[in-house]
Amino acid sequence: MQKKNEMKKRFVLSDGKKINSRGYRIDISGGSFDRFNQNPVMLYMHNDDDVIGRWENLRVEDSRLVAEAVFDSSEKAKEIERKVNEGFLKGCSMGIITRQMVFEADGAVVKEWELLEASIVAIPSDPGAVVFYNEKKEVLNFNFNNNQKTSQEMGDAVFKLSPKTVNSLKLDADYTPKDVEQAVAAKDSEIETLKANLKAVEKQSQTDFLNNAVKTGRISEAERLSFEKLADKGCFEDVKAMIDAKPAGPAASLADMVAQSNLTAGRETWDYLKWMKEDPKGLSRIKSENPKEFERLQMTLKKQ
Repeated sequence: MQKKNEMKKRFVLSDGKKINSRGYRIDISGGSFDRFNQNPVMLYMHNDDDVIGRWENLRVEDSRLVAEAVFDSSEKAKEIERKVNEGFLKGCSMGIITRQMVFEADGAVVKEWELLEASIVAIPSDPGAVVFYNEKKEVLNFNFNNNQKTSQEMGDAVFKLSPKTVNSLKLDADYTPKDVEQAVAAKDSEIETLKANLKAVEKQSQTDFLNNAVKTGRISEAERLSFEKLADKGCFEDVKAMIDAKPAGPAASLADMVAQSNLTAGRETWDYLKWMKEDPKGLSRIKSENPKEFERLQMTLKKQ
């Protein structure tokens, strides 16, 4: 006869440190186990009709939820137990109800949840494998790697953004999913506008640099046209290096020096974004005529 301690095998039900293959992780500390402890069923492949035993000694070890499997005496349970003991079945997966999910820097995190069952499975996605249920025990499909997150799939789960994200999107404390959708769309539009402005600034900066090289005698007008074509192909840094390596031309005229000194007059407190929004052409002139000042302005962008 099989001894009791031989009928138990330790399983990791979920690893709270790992983001699983569907793009989220489970915060083990947020689990509720009261209902499960009253009926700690062990299923096979999350099938209610395949109760093959129970779980004992449910506990948390180093951010992992672990328990010991006790198989019943049914023929199917014995066969699954044999496969477990012989190493043919190694996977385990939880079935939970999600109460709260938060989007953090490393991805989606299930912060509050309730354990309903845990199953022996043939092919778990990873040590954090999870099946989501709603209160009706209907299976929900969550996958945060391909943005398939419809309201129907989310069921009754409560999703909350991190305070940093709420602040970035300029959301009110009682924001709705629609508010988030609109804020993200506005942020995307703002980013695209900034990208377009930056591209225009870079193009103008290249043009100003080449024009200035002609004025200072470093290159001829014919050379400028050739260098411009090369710069348009994404080789501006190479163009700049070649022109900077040429001997300096005649000293700038007094008028040129006055114009350059007046470029930032009255705008000493402007940062990079302020220049980009208010005077992108002036920003491109700074880049070509006063590289050190341009680098200083770029540092203000990194500090934001």
